[in-house]
Amino acid sequence: MKHLPTSYETATLVLHLLKTYDDEKNKNSTRFRISRRSLRRISLRARLEDAFVDELFSELAGLGWAAFPIDDNIALVANTTVEDWPRIGTKDREVFTKILDDLEQGRTQKLVEVIEGRSKLNLVDED
Repeated sequence: MKHLPTSYETATLVLHLLKTYDDEKNKNSTRFRISRRSLRRISLRARLEDAFVDELFSELAGLGWAAFPIDDNIALVANTTVEDWPRIGTKDREVFTKILDDLEQGRTQKLVEVIEGRSKLNLVDED
């Protein structure tokens, strides 16, 4: 029976592929994606079990990469790049309370319209 790479070994194989790509292209990538199919090949698995993927994400995090699924791909972002991203929060309690109220009242579509820029958040109750 052949050896199945552990989640840690698979994580290092994925990052080795990235290093090889970067060396060939003379790049220093801070984000990339890998298909689930490629991940199955690298890990020598016929099926990617959720538990294995969770362990893989944890191992990648320990190696400095955040990983998350997007469609049939796994997206990876170097943790160091996230430090420069804008931060959002919930300090404006009035706005946050209004959003929670809208959710409790079943006005999810209203929030989607605000997110899409088709409407503005009204802080005055319309009821």
